[in-house]
Amino acid sequence: MRFPAVIDNTLRKAFVRCPELFKRQFIENLRPANEVSVDLHFGACFARGLEVARKTFWAEEQLMPQAAIEAGIEAAVFAWGTFQAPPLSNKTLARLIGAIRFYFREWPLEEETLVPVKNGVECSFAIDLPILHPETGLPLQYAGRFDMLATDSNDRYYIVDEKTTSRLGDSWYLQWDMDSQMTGYIWAVKHERCSTVNSPIEVMAQVRGVSILKNDYGHAEVNIVRSQHMIDIWHEQLLHDIQHMIVCWKSKWWDQSFSAACTDYGRLCDYAMLCKSADPDRLLSNYKEVVWSPLAKK
Repeated sequence: MRFPAVIDNTLRKAFVRCPELFKRQFIENLRPANEVSVDLHFGACFARGLEVARKTFWAEEQLMPQAAIEAGIEAAVFAWGTFQAPPLSNKTLARLIGAIRFYFREWPLEEETLVPVKNGVECSFAIDLPILHPETGLPLQYAGRFDMLATDSNDRYYIVDEKTTSRLGDSWYLQWDMDSQMTGYIWAVKHERCSTVNSPIEVMAQVRGVSILKNDYGHAEVNIVRSQHMIDIWHEQLLHDIQHMIVCWKSKWWDQSFSAACTDYGRLCDYAMLCKSADPDRLLSNYKEVVWSPLAKK
């Protein structure tokens, strides 16, 4: 069982939620054999459509907005492939196409106030941390990927990230108030951009949500600011959590939460049957190997 060389927000959140879950999912690389996530597939295809539309619109041979959107839809349909959505799901191929058209009605390409920087569509980062990998001795990295890095008319940097969801509401807005993913993105942009300029830069994030309803769509937008204090304590906690991961890995003792984490989102954890069994190895045929790559396109 190898320790991951790259840590991202997904790994860290899983470890904080339950170290045993982290071990099963990211050290042993186990996922339920019959798992098919329409939410992840829909979200990945939606992101692909927006990526291609933006790149073709902002390219040197700039396409007209409608042509760029159609290019994005074609890319999204190709990414969808032969996937079959569950019978009762709103997240179908037809609704995917409609969601892309809806997005660009709400945030028109030609009226966009946040203009991507050079190579700013589909941004990724991987930054060395002051912690060495327990096997290789090389620095561990913290990595991530977001949909767009842009600037506004005041030269402020904006991280733009889109989310598809089943519904929007007060809880959707609230979840971003102290969200670690967005804090990490802001930290990364400050870290990388400040190394190339001599003056401080202002970095914010904007989360754009699209809800996929049965017969309609909804949209929401949240602007996120993080104080330097919040960024600093996030970074300190990240390093602490990674050190704890290494301790667990070396000792082969992974704490188990036996708490609400076991039934989050109104269902049993994917690994509950292993935790309940006195002989979990005999149940491993219910799982397949899936290696998580923080920088791979989803």
